[in-house]
Amino acid sequence: MGLDQPLSWSIQGERPGLAGLSCRADTPVRVTDAYRHPNFNPVPDRETGFITRSVLSVPLHESTGNVWGCIQLLNKKGVNGIEVSFTEKDEEAMVVICGHCSHAIENIRLHSLSLDLLTRATRSPTAPASGKLKHAATSVKIAARFGGGL
Repeated sequence: MGLDQPLSWSIQGERPGLAGLSCRADTPVRVTDAYRHPNFNPVPDRETGFITRSVLSVPLHESTGNVWGCIQLLNKKGVNGIEVSFTEKDEEAMVVICGHCSHAIENIRLHSLSLDLLTRATRSPTAPASGKLKHAATSVKIAARFGGGL
């Protein structure tokens, strides 16, 4: 399977895998031998030909604290190219990185929502020009405060 083909597996359902476990428990999951872990889902490996050995999965949070996904690292290699286990320091670093990623993704989503609201407000045939921007700015504030379906 090439990188040009989208890959997608659900972290919900009967076999959510280690990513689903990380999201549901809202905690990092660090595993040395994936195939020995009861929550590991081998379907992605079978479909891609990849062999997962070690896993570090860390949840991503919205600003409200809700988990909306995770970042997963697979098969850590040491300096000499030999596979090694993920460490507590790796986990701590990934928690920090995931926090930054979460903020960046949420900012992108809010920016996109703001542009959509401004576009709709300025195209509205019924609102006067000055009222359109005021309405859009109010909508953006509301969306930012309450998540606006993000």
